[in-house]
This record gives sequence, C-alpha cells and structure tokens, in this order.
Amino acid sequence: MIKSGLCGEDDGRGPERAVPSMYGWLMKALALLVAADQASKFVAEALIRPYTTVATPLGRLLRFTLIYNEGAAFGIMSGKRLFIMGVTVLFAAGVLAYWPSVWRMGSYTRVAAAMMLAGSVGNFIDRARTGAVVDFLEVPAVPLFQVFNFADALLVLGTLVFIYSMFRAS
Repeated sequence: MIKSGLCGEDDGRGPERAVPSMYGWLMKALALLVAADQASKFVAEALIRPYTTVATPLGRLLRFTLIYNEGAAFGIMSGKRLFIMGVTVLFAAGVLAYWPSVWRMGSYTRVAAAMMLAGSVGNFIDRARTGAVVDFLEVPAVPLFQVFNFADALLVLGTLVFIYSMFRAS
C-alpha cells in the first residue's frame, strides 16, 4: 500500500524505511541479475574458443558462438568504449536519481528499470574488464538477432516491459 508522502510501498516500519527498502530491492535485483550475466559469460569463455560456434540439441533455435563486441548493439560505435561506458554511467545515475519516481510507477516499471540497469552494468563490467562485451548466444532462426548475451537480453526485455508498462498506465 502506498501512503501519502511515502516513496514506495509501506512495509509497516514508517516513512523513514520506505526509501532504503526501495533501493534495497533494486540492489538485490541488480546483484542477482548481474551475477547471472557475469557467471554465464565466465562459463562461455571457459568452454568456447573465441570466434567458434558450438551446436546445441536445439539446432537452429540456439547455438553458442563466442565473440567480443567492441561496440554497442550490432557493433555500432566500435572503438568508442569510453564513450559507451560514459553513457552507461549517465544512464545508471539517472535511474538511481529517479528511482523513487520509478518505484511509484508500479511493479512493471520497476522490474523493467532494474532489468535495463542490470544489463547496462553487466556489459559495463565486460568493457572495463576486457575492453569489449562478451557475447555468446546465437539464434540462427531469427536473422535479425546477432550474437548476444544475457545482459543484452535484459536490456531488450526490460525495454519491452517498460513500453508495456507505459501503455498499461495510459
């Protein structure tokens, strides 16, 4: 339940707890999603040779191809690592600054924002660690999809959930 003057759900412990619990929820969601992303990339790098493809029992639905993307989506802005990292920092700062507003927009919006932030942070970690994003998931049946990773999936799905939440609110 949201009460007047509170920035989130009332947990019964008063308004002084509302803001910390909102940010606590976000930090827990981020920790879980970023850990899953980084773990999947660690396993991919341990098991797949760079620039080789590994078939799966799912055939044309899914295969693994380890690549290192030095740009943003679809390799655009290749070689602009510091710029992309700067945009990521600005995006993260914006989400954190506006988190109380995002929180009040409802559960779909907060989940969407957490997914997009986690995807951004996961790819930021790659750029800081290796200079490129570790991509390894490939869906050959859908030619539009390039090789991507769990963080990319979070970004896309988070964006779709965000759009859905905006239509739902109107």
